[in-house]
Amino acid sequence: MKQLTQRKNKLSDSPKHALLNDVLIALVWALLVGVPLFVVHMVLFDFEHSQHMDESYSFIQSITSSVPHHPISLSLWLSAIFIATFAIRRSFQQKIFLTHVQAELTLSQTQALSDGLTGTWNRAGFDQLFEMNLKRGQEQNRFFSVILGDVDGLKEYNDTYGHPAADEALKAVTKILSEQCRAIDELARYGGDEFALFCIDIDQRGAEILITRLREALKNAPVSMSFGTATFPTDGVDRHTLLGKADVTLYAAKSKVPSHNEAIENCECEVCNQKKHFKRSGA
Repeated sequence: MKQLTQRKNKLSDSPKHALLNDVLIALVWALLVGVPLFVVHMVLFDFEHSQHMDESYSFIQSITSSVPHHPISLSLWLSAIFIATFAIRRSFQQKIFLTHVQAELTLSQTQALSDGLTGTWNRAGFDQLFEMNLKRGQEQNRFFSVILGDVDGLKEYNDTYGHPAADEALKAVTKILSEQCRAIDELARYGGDEFALFCIDIDQRGAEILITRLREALKNAPVSMSFGTATFPTDGVDRHTLLGKADVTLYAAKSKVPSHNEAIENCECEVCNQKKHFKRSGA
């Protein structure tokens, strides 16, 4: 509690310290810059005045008398420089502060929509992507496909090899899915062992071709996956219908594909090496 109070007091004092710092800096600038400029100005003024009045001119006298003989003018001169310097500094400070806040806000929003394990979009990010693509498809009459993927037997895999191995398997799956997708496609971790893939401007036929390619690539992964897909607007024009269609096709495919939890003989990843160890030890 004491540390929290001290932190709050520190935060509340910070603006005051920043304001005082800006005032002192503006004052120093006003003195260091304002006084020499004022002296130069008065010297030139005296010189011009003496030339017009045909009077003798003394450079030394002009310098020594410029400040004592014009205190009001000097005060106004320094005040103008002080105000300008203070305003410019505060403006820059505000811009720097707003830029910093915006950067932190963007980072926090990105982290809030990202999956910590795989680095892909999380469920919240998936929801935003879905709404954005659905709205764009409706407004621009553009089709897109959503592919749902489910890791086969991840619970059994996790119970057998442990959480670290299961995490590595999910990372391996994420890497393969990312490599097989186009740059404009969006990959999200929909749930614990489920992934979602948004494919812009890909129809049902194109989605099926992509699923075939994904299955082929996943043969080199420590686990297998089953996929289901739905295409807008062929399979539906709203989120509930599209996800329902994708779920139906996903679990229809999942019931036909056995788990692929055997070690890949030529794979030297940590997961497959653990599998080989378990197999040799008879576990």
